[in-house]
Amino acid sequence: MCIRTLNIPVQYGATCVTSTRLKRLQFGDGYEMVAPDGLNTNIERWNLTTVPLRSTVAGGVEVTLNGLQGEWFFWTPPNGDSGKFRLDSDVTRTYVGVQSQTLSFTFRRVYVPE
Repeated sequence: MCIRTLNIPVQYGATCVTSTRLKRLQFGDGYEMVAPDGLNTNIERWNLTTVPLRSTVAGGVEVTLNGLQGEWFFWTPPNGDSGKFRLDSDVTRTYVGVQSQTLSFTFRRVYVPE
């Protein structure tokens, strides 16, 4: 397996959505038991859009992202906390000019053994 480091130029305004993975058990009387699900329960997702790219560059970035096929990679988000991530969404191409395009996608932080 080839470990990749992605350096994709993203626009300012990237958003990070953090949630917690929980196990829930609900009973008929309304009582609910809740517990953390696993060791790394915080789920961090980054919704990203690239800066406007020339068509050929946008095509290359799109091929790279689609070629990941579920593999994790190293990436440094805007907050500077680098780590392992996976592509967590479709890649959307938006035409912003004659030869200029942006790509939108979501990265999710993952915890995998070395």
